[in-house]
Amino acid sequence: MTRFFTDLGNNILADMIFVVACWIFVSLYVRATTVRSFRHFFGLDKESKLVIYVSNMPLQGASDAPADPRDRGVSLEEFQAAQSIGSLFGKIPARIPKLLRVLVDVAWLQEPINLLIESSPIVNGDFAACNMIVIGSAKHNGLRGHYLDRLIPYLRLEPKESNRGPEPDTSSRCVRILKGPGKCDEPIMGDYNFAIVEKIHNPDNSGVVLMCVGERSDSSWGAAEYLVRNWECLSARYGTSPFARCLGFPKVDPPMQEYRKPKVWVVFPPPADK
Repeated sequence: MTRFFTDLGNNILADMIFVVACWIFVSLYVRATTVRSFRHFFGLDKESKLVIYVSNMPLQGASDAPADPRDRGVSLEEFQAAQSIGSLFGKIPARIPKLLRVLVDVAWLQEPINLLIESSPIVNGDFAACNMIVIGSAKHNGLRGHYLDRLIPYLRLEPKESNRGPEPDTSSRCVRILKGPGKCDEPIMGDYNFAIVEKIHNPDNSGVVLMCVGERSDSSWGAAEYLVRNWECLSARYGTSPFARCLGFPKVDPPMQEYRKPKVWVVFPPPADK
C-alpha cells in the first residue's frame, strides 16, 4: 500500500515537473518570437500605454458638429471594433496548446499593458502623445483629422475626408493616394465599401499610430477586424516600418454584421520596394 502511494506521488511529481518545464520552454519561446513581434508592431517595446480612440459621433437629432459633449456618442460598430482590438491584449497573441495556454497567459499578464478606450478629442491636438489606434474617418475622429492636416498619412477617403462638411458630394467615392513613389494623387476606385488600415510613426513622440478608417462605421469595424486577424502577417511583411493598405469590402445594406474578407490593394510600400 505504501509503495502504491509512493509511486502515485512520484508520478504526480513527474507530471508537475513536465508541465512546469513545458511552461518555461513555451513561455521563453513565445516571449522571444510572438510577444517580441507583437510589442514591436504596436510600439509597446518602448511604452506600455496604448489608447484606442473611437469617433465622436453626433447623436440622432443633434447638429453635425455639436459643441456639447452630451450630444455626442460612439457608434455600435466602432465600439465593437475597439472591443475586438482590445481582445488582442487580454491573452498572449500566439497559437499554443490549450493545456499550456492558461499558464502562458498568466505569464503574459505579468507584463501589463495600459490599454484605454476613449472618444476622440473634438479639438485637433487636444490629446496626449502615446501609442494609439485610431478608429473612424476624419469627419468625426479628430485624431485622424489631426494627422491628415499634417500630411502624414498615405491614404485619404474622398470625398468624406477631403470635404468634412455636413453633406459632401458622394457621387465619386475613392481612396486618394497622398504620397508614395510614382503614385502620388492617384485614385483607387471601384464599387466597394472602402476602408484603410495604416501605420505611421507619431512625430510628437516617435510612438506608433495605427489607423482603421472606413467609409462607413461598418467598414471601420471591418478595417479593425482585418488588423486583428492579420497583424502577424503585417508585422512579418513590414516590421516596424510604416505601411498603408486600402481595403474594399462589399457594399451591403444593411451594414455588415459579419466580417467578410476584403479585396486588398497594397499601396505603401509597393511590393517592388521589398
